[in-house]
This record gives sequence, structure tokens and C-alpha cells, in this order.
Amino acid sequence: MKINGKEITKEMLAKAEACKTAEELVALAKENGVELTAEEAAAYLAEHERGKLTGEELDAVAGGGKIMKPGGKHKGCFLTTAVCEYLGKADDCEELTTLRDYRDEWLAKQPGGVELIEEYYEIAPGIVRAMKDSPNYGELCEELLSSYIRPCLALINQGRNEECKRLYIEMVRYAEGLVSAAA
Repeated sequence: MKINGKEITKEMLAKAEACKTAEELVALAKENGVELTAEEAAAYLAEHERGKLTGEELDAVAGGGKIMKPGGKHKGCFLTTAVCEYLGKADDCEELTTLRDYRDEWLAKQPGGVELIEEYYEIAPGIVRAMKDSPNYGELCEELLSSYIRPCLALINQGRNEECKRLYIEMVRYAEGLVSAAA
């Protein structure tokens, strides 16, 4: 993705996400040849923080859900749902069914799995909201599908669940960084 004519890499987004102050973000941008004002940096950091929803806001998001005990079922799968909606796929399509089963039957039972799911439910609705507001929504959906969702499905089908977990986390961080940087 390009910002101000400069290609923004996954690595750059990860570094930007780690910045705590506008000054740090401006310095990082300068190091990478990206023009960024202190006001733009502050807005980026504010938007990044704003993308996180409170429990009350999460309850109001369509398709949202509360975390259940391992083995419990919940419907929400925000990023993949957004991509599948963009593609015109049903809520019970193979992609969503497979990833929901993976989340509920494997990930929720792993050490730290429930906490990871809780974090996802905290940040993903804000990411989806920003994605849908973006003029690059279709392009982003296609990229998430080809670079992350389809490979995750293949890894699940091969029983490579840990690799799928790492790749899905990478997707969430990547999407979070893109929508924050575009704001």
C-alpha cells in the first residue's frame, strides 16, 4: 500500500504500531523517507487507539460475541466476515465455517488462546469499520484473502494449527496497521 507516494511495508507498519508518541512516529517516518507532520502522527496514534472498542461498544457491533469457555461457540469472525461479505459469500461459507471451528475447537483450548481471541474481539471491529470506510476496501479484501485467509485455510487442512495462528495474527496486525496509516 502507498501513502504519500511511498510504499509502506509490513515491517514499517509494525514499527509504526510500536510508537508511543507522535515524535517517535515522525522520526520513524523520516528514517523511511515518508513525510509526516506532528499533527498527522498524533492523528494516526489517536485513530489507532480509537479502533479499540469497549465491551459495551463490542456488544453493539453486528456479529460480535462474548468469549466463551473453551469449546464454546460464538459467531463473530470480523475480518474474514468482512472479506466474505465483500465477495458475496454466505455467513456459513467454507472460509467462515472452517475458521470459526478452528477458533472454537483448537485455538480457544490452547494456552493463551482465549486471551488472544479476546484481544481480537477488542480490535477487529474497529479495523473492519476503517476498512469499510477506506477507498481501498476491495483491494484490501483481495489482499487479505490471497495472502492470509486462503493460506490459513490450507494450514488448517494440513493440521498446521500453530502456523495458522501465527499467520492470522500477522494478518490482523497488518490490517490494523494499514487502516491506521491510511487514516
